[in-house]
Amino acid sequence: AEASQGPTPTFGLTYLARSGDVISAPFAGQVRLVQGLPGGRTQISIEHEGEGEQLRLSVLAGQFETEVEGGDLVATGQPLGRARPRRDASTRLLYNLFMGNQEIDPEPWIRSLPNL
Repeated sequence: AEASQGPTPTFGLTYLARSGDVISAPFAGQVRLVQGLPGGRTQISIEHEGEGEQLRLSVLAGQFETEVEGGDLVATGQPLGRARPRRDASTRLLYNLFMGNQEIDPEPWIRSLPNL
């Protein structure tokens, strides 16, 4: 039997949002996908210009109403939607960042943004 390498590491960030909070684009780019997920959640994928030939892709998922659709161009900080009400008054927003096909740690990128 082969030894298990363990679970694939994930670098995603989780944010708590209150009902009505604005969900904003982390970086400028083009919305590639807006889709519904199980449990009433929504996923938005935004393609950004990367370093060299590699593209960056932001993936946001959570319970929120969207104000964008596939093909839309968005600016850094532009509203993408609003958090939906939940019984416990907060919702989780999951954020993952990919460089090419590799998931990367989004925290250094997010920290570099002014006033976000």
